[in-house]
Amino acid sequence: SQPAKTPIIVRQNASCDLPKFSGSPTEWPVFISTYNRTTQLYGLSNDENLIRLEKSLIGKARDSVASLLIHPKNVDVILESLTMKYGQPERIVHELTKQISSISSINEGRFDDLVDFALTVQNYCATVEACELNGYLYNDMLLHNLCQKLPPSLSLRWAEFKMSKNDVTLQTFNKWLHSIAKAAIPITLHGEGKSIVTYAFLDDGSELSLIEEDLARELRLEGPEKMLCLKWTNDIRRFENASMSVNVKISGNKENTSFVMSNVRTIKDLKLPRQTLNMNELKKKYRYLANIPVESYKNAVPRILIGLDNSKLGAIQKCHEGGQGQPIAGKTRLGWMVYGCCNQISTLSSFLTHHSLHITKCQCNCDEVLHRNMKEYFSLDSMGNYTGQVPPLNKLELLNAQNWLYRRVQEEIFAEEIALLKDAKQLQRTSSIFRMSPILDENGVMRTRGRIDVYRYTDLHVQDAIILPADHHVTKLIIQFFHRNLFHRNHETAINQIRLRYLIPGLRKAYRKMRGNCQRCKNESAFPHPPMMGELPAARLAVFTRPFAYVGIDYFGPITISIGRRTEKRWGVIVTCLTTRAIHLELAYSLSTDSCIMALRSFMARRGAPTEIYSDNGTNFRGASKELVVTVMLIDRNKSIQEIESPHTTWKFIPPASRHMGGAWERLVRSVKTNLSGKQLPRTPTEEVLRSALVEIENTINSRPLTHLPIDDVSAGVLTPNHLLLGSSNGLKPLAVLDDTVAVVKKGWELSKIMANVFWRQWITAYLPTITRRTKWFKPVKPIEVGDIVVIADPQSPRNSWPKGKVIAVKKSPDGQVRKATVQTAQGIYERPAVKIAVLDVDERHRSE
Repeated sequence: SQPAKTPIIVRQNASCDLPKFSGSPTEWPVFISTYNRTTQLYGLSNDENLIRLEKSLIGKARDSVASLLIHPKNVDVILESLTMKYGQPERIVHELTKQISSISSINEGRFDDLVDFALTVQNYCATVEACELNGYLYNDMLLHNLCQKLPPSLSLRWAEFKMSKNDVTLQTFNKWLHSIAKAAIPITLHGEGKSIVTYAFLDDGSELSLIEEDLARELRLEGPEKMLCLKWTNDIRRFENASMSVNVKISGNKENTSFVMSNVRTIKDLKLPRQTLNMNELKKKYRYLANIPVESYKNAVPRILIGLDNSKLGAIQKCHEGGQGQPIAGKTRLGWMVYGCCNQISTLSSFLTHHSLHITKCQCNCDEVLHRNMKEYFSLDSMGNYTGQVPPLNKLELLNAQNWLYRRVQEEIFAEEIALLKDAKQLQRTSSIFRMSPILDENGVMRTRGRIDVYRYTDLHVQDAIILPADHHVTKLIIQFFHRNLFHRNHETAINQIRLRYLIPGLRKAYRKMRGNCQRCKNESAFPHPPMMGELPAARLAVFTRPFAYVGIDYFGPITISIGRRTEKRWGVIVTCLTTRAIHLELAYSLSTDSCIMALRSFMARRGAPTEIYSDNGTNFRGASKELVVTVMLIDRNKSIQEIESPHTTWKFIPPASRHMGGAWERLVRSVKTNLSGKQLPRTPTEEVLRSALVEIENTINSRPLTHLPIDDVSAGVLTPNHLLLGSSNGLKPLAVLDDTVAVVKKGWELSKIMANVFWRQWITAYLPTITRRTKWFKPVKPIEVGDIVVIADPQSPRNSWPKGKVIAVKKSPDGQVRKATVQTAQGIYERPAVKIAVLDVDERHRSE
C-alpha cells in the first residue's frame, strides 16, 4: 500500500532534509536510511525527493548522477545508480575496516580516547550486522590489530577474558569494551564549615586516594605540601610539585554516617571521564533494580578518586545482580551504586566506563629538599669576577701563528708534495703546483721560488710568495680581509696586494666568488628588476563609450600671474580621456581639496561625470576622493547630490612614486608645457590671458594625430581626438541650409551614429595596433614575495638614504607579476611599485641578524 500523504504544512514544519552525501561508502547507510524513513513517514512525492537529493548530493556523488537531476521521474534511477556505485555492502565494510585499522593507539590514562575507540568498534559491528555480512566479525587479523591499540593494562585484562571464551569475535570484543565498567557514586564532602555534593570514582587499581586541587580549596582543606610522583604502566609518570596531603570527611548523599579519609593527595586535574546513568530505563528493563535507591545523573564528572588506602568505603556489603552481561547494584558504606553494562545499548551514554588508573608512588628521593638546603648553607658568597691583564701579542707571536696556519693549510691540501720536498725529491709533473717551483723555507712553509733573488730592494714575501689553495677556508678569509680592508672597493688593488704575499691559483675567480657571497656587496649591487610590462587596463580600451568616461587627472605648474600690482600662483589641471587621448584643461587657484573639487565640477559640467578617475597620491586628490566618498555615503540623507553629479564615480590611485603608471597623463603634461612655452606669454600674464592660452592649447593638443599620416592616400584624413569631440580635426564644419523635415532629421541622426562608428572603427584599426606592443620590460621576472628583504630605490630620497625593509604584502596582476608591494621599514610602512624595489639576496644568517 502507498504511504499516506502528509499535508504540505506539516511536512514544511518537519525536518525532511537529508544528510550530505559526497560519495563516501561510510556515509551511505545513514543517507539511504534517512531517505527511506522520511519518505515513508511523510509520504513525499518524487518532486519533493528530487529537491532533497539536489540539496544533499555533493562532490563525486552529484557528478555521477548530475544528468539525472532534471526530472522527478528519474528519482528511482538515481537511487539505483547510487546504490550500485556506493551502496554495495562489501565496499562499505571494506571502507570501515580501513578506517578502524588506522585508529591511533590509546595511551594509558587517555579515557576520552578509550570511549571514542569503543564507539568506533560498536559502530563497525552494527554496520556489519546491518549489511548482513557477519563473516567479517570473525576477522582475526583485525581483532588482533585492535587489541594492539589498547593500553597495556587493558591488553592484559582482555587476554585474561579471552581465555575464558571458546569463540571470540569482534562482537565479543565490542561487548567486553562495554563491560569493563565501574560506578561513579554521588557523595558529599565536608570541609571547614562547608559541604559540597559531587561524585566519587571507586578505583581498586590505585594505591592512593586523590582529590582535585580546586575542590580542596573550596572546602578550605589544608595540609603539608609534598612532591607527588604518579606512575602508570609503561613507565608513564606525572609529577605534582605542590601536592598537599589532606584529611576530608565523606558521606553518602542518603547516608547519615560520615567517614574520614586520611592522607588524600591533591592534584591539579583528575581528568576523569563524564559518567551518565539513566536509572529509569534500567528499572524498566531489569526488575531486580526496581527497588534500588539510586538517582539518575547525566555527564557527571568525578572530582575525587577513592583508592586502596580507603577501600573500606567502597567495599560491597549487599549485592543485586542479574544474568551474564547485565548491570550489578552494590551497597557500599557511601550508598548504592550501579555498575556493569546492559545488552543492546546503542550509545556509551547509558553505561559507566571503568578506567583503572593503577597509580603507584614513585620511589622519589625524599632527602632532596634536605640536600638542597645543605648545599645552600655551605655555599660561599660571591667573591666577584676578576680578569687578569693579558699583554697584547708581540710581532714574533703573530708571525708564529701565521706560519702555523700556513703549514696547517698546506698539509691538508699538499701533503704529498710536502713529503717529497722534505725528502729532497722532485715533484711529479701531474701535481697542481709543479709549475710553481715550490720550496720549503726555514719555518716549514711552502713558497714559490722566484727569479728576482738578486733584487735587494723588495721583501721576502714578494720574492717567494706563499702557496695557498683557492678553495680552502683560510684562503677565503685572507681574500675577504683584503677586500674589507679596502672598503669593498678598488678590487684590482686588492688582488694586487694579495699577489704580493700569496700565490693562489685562480685568484680572480676566487675573488669574484667571494664578492658574490659578500653581503654588503650584494646589497650595494642590488637593483630593481621591473616586471614585464603589464596588460593595458580596461580604461584604455573602452571603445564605443562617450569621451571622458575614463579619465586621468594631474596638476602642472605653478604659473605666476599678475593681478593689478601683485602676483599670485595658479596651477593647471589636466584631465585626459584614457581611451580617446583627448584632454581638458582647467585652472586651479590652489593645491587645496576645495580647489580640486571645484576644478573637477567645472570639468564635469562641460564633459559629463566620468565613470572612473585615475590619479597619483597627491594630498589634494586624496582629500577630494575622501569627500566624494563621504558625499556618496550621505547621498540618501541630504542634498549632497548637488556637490557631485554622478554618485557612481570611483576614484583610483596609483602607488606612490610610480610615475610610469601615470604615463597616460604625464606625457600630455609635457605636451601642454611645450605648447605653453611656445606661446611666448609675458613673464606674469594676467589670469584672462592664461585661461585663453590654456583653452587654445587644449584645442591644439586635441587636434593632434593619434596615428602616423597616411602616405598612400594623401587626401585621407588622420584620426584625432577632435573627430569624436567636434566632428573634425579642427572643429570646422561646412555651412548648410537648415532643413528640419522628418526625413532630413532622421538621416542626420543616422549620419551622426555612422560618424561615431567610423571613428571607433578607425581607432581600432589604426590606433589600437600602436599601443599593443611593449616598449620596454619585455620578459617576466621572479615576482617579489612576502618576507623578502628589500631596498627602496627612490630618487626622491635624501642623499645616502637607502631605506631597507621587509615586504609584508604584495599585489599580483592577472599575469602573475607583482606590480606593487607594501614594505615595512624602521620609519614606517610604505607602498611602492615593483620598479622602485630592489630585492636583497640575504641568506638566513644575515636575515636573523
